Amino acid sequence: MIQTGTLGAFLCLTLAIPTFMACDFALEAPDLGCDENMVAKVEALATAAEKLETAAAGLRGEVAAACHAIGTAFGEEVPNMGAEPSDSDITASCNAAKAAISSLAGDVIIVVEGGRCTIDAEAHLSCEKTCQVDVTCDPGTVVTRCEPGQLSGYCEGSCTGGATCQGTATLHAECSGSCQGSCAGTCDGTVSDAFCAGRCEGTCGGSCKLAADAEIECGVDVTCKGGCTVEYKEPRCETELTPPSCQVDADCEAGCRAQASFAADCVPPTITVNGSIDPVAAAALIAHLPSLVNGALIQGVLLAEAAIEVSQAYPPAAKAVAGLPQCLVFFAGDMVAAANASVKAATTVNVSVQASVSVTASAGITTY
Repeated sequence: MIQTGTLGAFLCLTLAIPTFMACDFALEAPDLGCDENMVAKVEALATAAEKLETAAAGLRGEVAAACHAIGTAFGEEVPNMGAEPSDSDITASCNAAKAAISSLAGDVIIVVEGGRCTIDAEAHLSCEKTCQVDVTCDPGTVVTRCEPGQLSGYCEGSCTGGATCQGTATLHAECSGSCQGSCAGTCDGTVSDAFCAGRCEGTCGGSCKLAADAEIECGVDVTCKGGCTVEYKEPRCETELTPPSCQVDADCEAGCRAQASFAADCVPPTITVNGSIDPVAAAALIAHLPSLVNGALIQGVLLAEAAIEVSQAYPPAAKAVAGLPQCLVFFAGDMVAAANASVKAATTVNVSVQASVSVTASAGITTY
């Protein structure tokens, strides 16, 4: 995007506007019909649309590569992948991967450990300042704007009952509850290859949902999500921030919220495969199934929700600006075309997520 001042100067020079006043006005203040709210709205949505295209392409590539590799390892027929796989390539490859995993029936147990996203909440709050109609409004903080159950961080007290200690395959969490991952300790339910179907007492190689009567320290460098007896250290939000209590432009705020989701810091889970399975096929699942779990249940969820908001809000906003010549001082390029591209990117995100869901469901991975 061309900087406002640079474009304004360019227009003043090339159009030979006769008075310096006109040029000063174009450079320093929005013209009537293209006020600050309009500029902030379109800039927030345009930036979100750019990030959406990047995120959509990244997700599409990861899902396509993962499905292609799994299908190939199992001897399924998969399409040849180009540098930019199409939506139909993704669907065909993931259908092959789904068929491959479905053929395993009950012969293997796939354990998912770790994996989560945290949004760039500070970037969201910073962007949102430009959307405020009431300049005296206090927009809140990450802690006050995050749903309590989605707030996480390092807990120097105790993680409370009903909350989650978030471990990984290499950094186990203390556990007294339901372990989504391998349980090291005692289990009051069915145990199969370190997978506990009941209450785990010990450590968990994934996320441990604490029982209502539990209150424990999660462990060194292990985060707690959803409840800490003291204030979190380095608090983060694992979903979109709730709307501010003060008045802001809804479309502008949607653009800021989407930007934070598209720039989320996501860590895929670790996969363990137990049972009778060909080593090549097992290696393919361990290497590539994490990308599909990420696409179906972790990052893909954030991207899909944000993509819908941007693809619905940006086209009408871009069309409105394109009809106001004075707004062209602030925006360059074909905004309507860029807005339409965001709709296409949102469709690609949906295709990638749905393809990932179909494969993970065939592996028995339906919740996270």
